[in-house]
Amino acid sequence: MLNGSVLAALLGWVLFRVADARQGDMPTRPTRLYPSVEPSYDHIRGPIDAPMTLVEYGDFECPFCSTATGAVHDLTDRLGDQLRYVFRHMPLDVHPHSPLAAEAAEAAGEQGAFWEMHDRLFGHQDQLTIKELIAHANAIGLDVERAPRREDRCRVRLRP
Repeated sequence: MLNGSVLAALLGWVLFRVADARQGDMPTRPTRLYPSVEPSYDHIRGPIDAPMTLVEYGDFECPFCSTATGAVHDLTDRLGDQLRYVFRHMPLDVHPHSPLAAEAAEAAGEQGAFWEMHDRLFGHQDQLTIKELIAHANAIGLDVERAPRREDRCRVRLRP
């Protein structure tokens, strides 16, 4: 899987370089990420000031997102402190359990366990009903009676 990811990244880099050369006046690399990464808001793995940033817009019920997350783990293992990985929610309409799963991850984040819940939900994509989400929360030691703050629940819908 890692070889395919590396090959795809290399091929993409070559294609963009060729396109840049043909365009002439186009910048050779992006200068800004929009919206920019906000450490007080975004979920970040790795150093805040790492030279490379990878932003994933994910859906906990999406099998392709799960595969991408596995490849990201391989990349972070390989690149170490050179990579800052950012996860942003993008629940898709075709996945009925994904909005609630995103809210469960945010509720876990309020208790300092976003990444534990993130990994667990991607590891159990076929178990995302409300009852199963509560079981996941219990499995990672969360206080399931604690209500999430309203602004944290909103962030799932306000930012893709």
